[in-house]
Amino acid sequence: MREYLAGDRGEAELTALQERYVQDVRFCLGLLLKGTPQTTAIQMIKEELSVSYAKAWRLVRETEEIFGPQGEVDKRFQRYTASEMAKEAFTIALDSKDAKAMVAATNAFSKAWGLDREDPELPDFSKLDAPANILVIPDEVAEKLQALPSGGAINLTDFLKSIAEDVEPEGEPARSAESGDRPAAQKG
Repeated sequence: MREYLAGDRGEAELTALQERYVQDVRFCLGLLLKGTPQTTAIQMIKEELSVSYAKAWRLVRETEEIFGPQGEVDKRFQRYTASEMAKEAFTIALDSKDAKAMVAATNAFSKAWGLDREDPELPDFSKLDAPANILVIPDEVAEKLQALPSGGAINLTDFLKSIAEDVEPEGEPARSAESGDRPAAQKG
């Protein structure tokens, strides 16, 4: 069906059931393009096409999945139109050197794009803290870290060497001729 609606498939290739579905989707799309609210569109689809509420609801969802949410398209078009009108008003005000009209056009443009409102979804950045990094380390290492002096410069070279001395090596990883210098996967 998507191939047909995208224009990649001819109408002669559709079954009778698929043709009915295409007609239903087109009817639903027509309602949504007119700006009919979804609840009203579902009721109209239910009555006009003699289908259940669930079928009408699915048809609206599938139509929006195929063609995108039509309410958002209309809103974006209105925003674009309002901003273009504000740009034109600004150009006229600029030509006539009318500062008040330029400010009014700028305000209209800002309102069209929602620049005059704060985004309610944004958090208060001044109250945000950096996330805590929780480290899980062996008890022996924790004891050695606590034994370090609390002030001044700390030479971590000796500290890291002392930790390395406590670690018992498990042996060199097996090398594979295919992988060159990379270790082969160890079996456990």
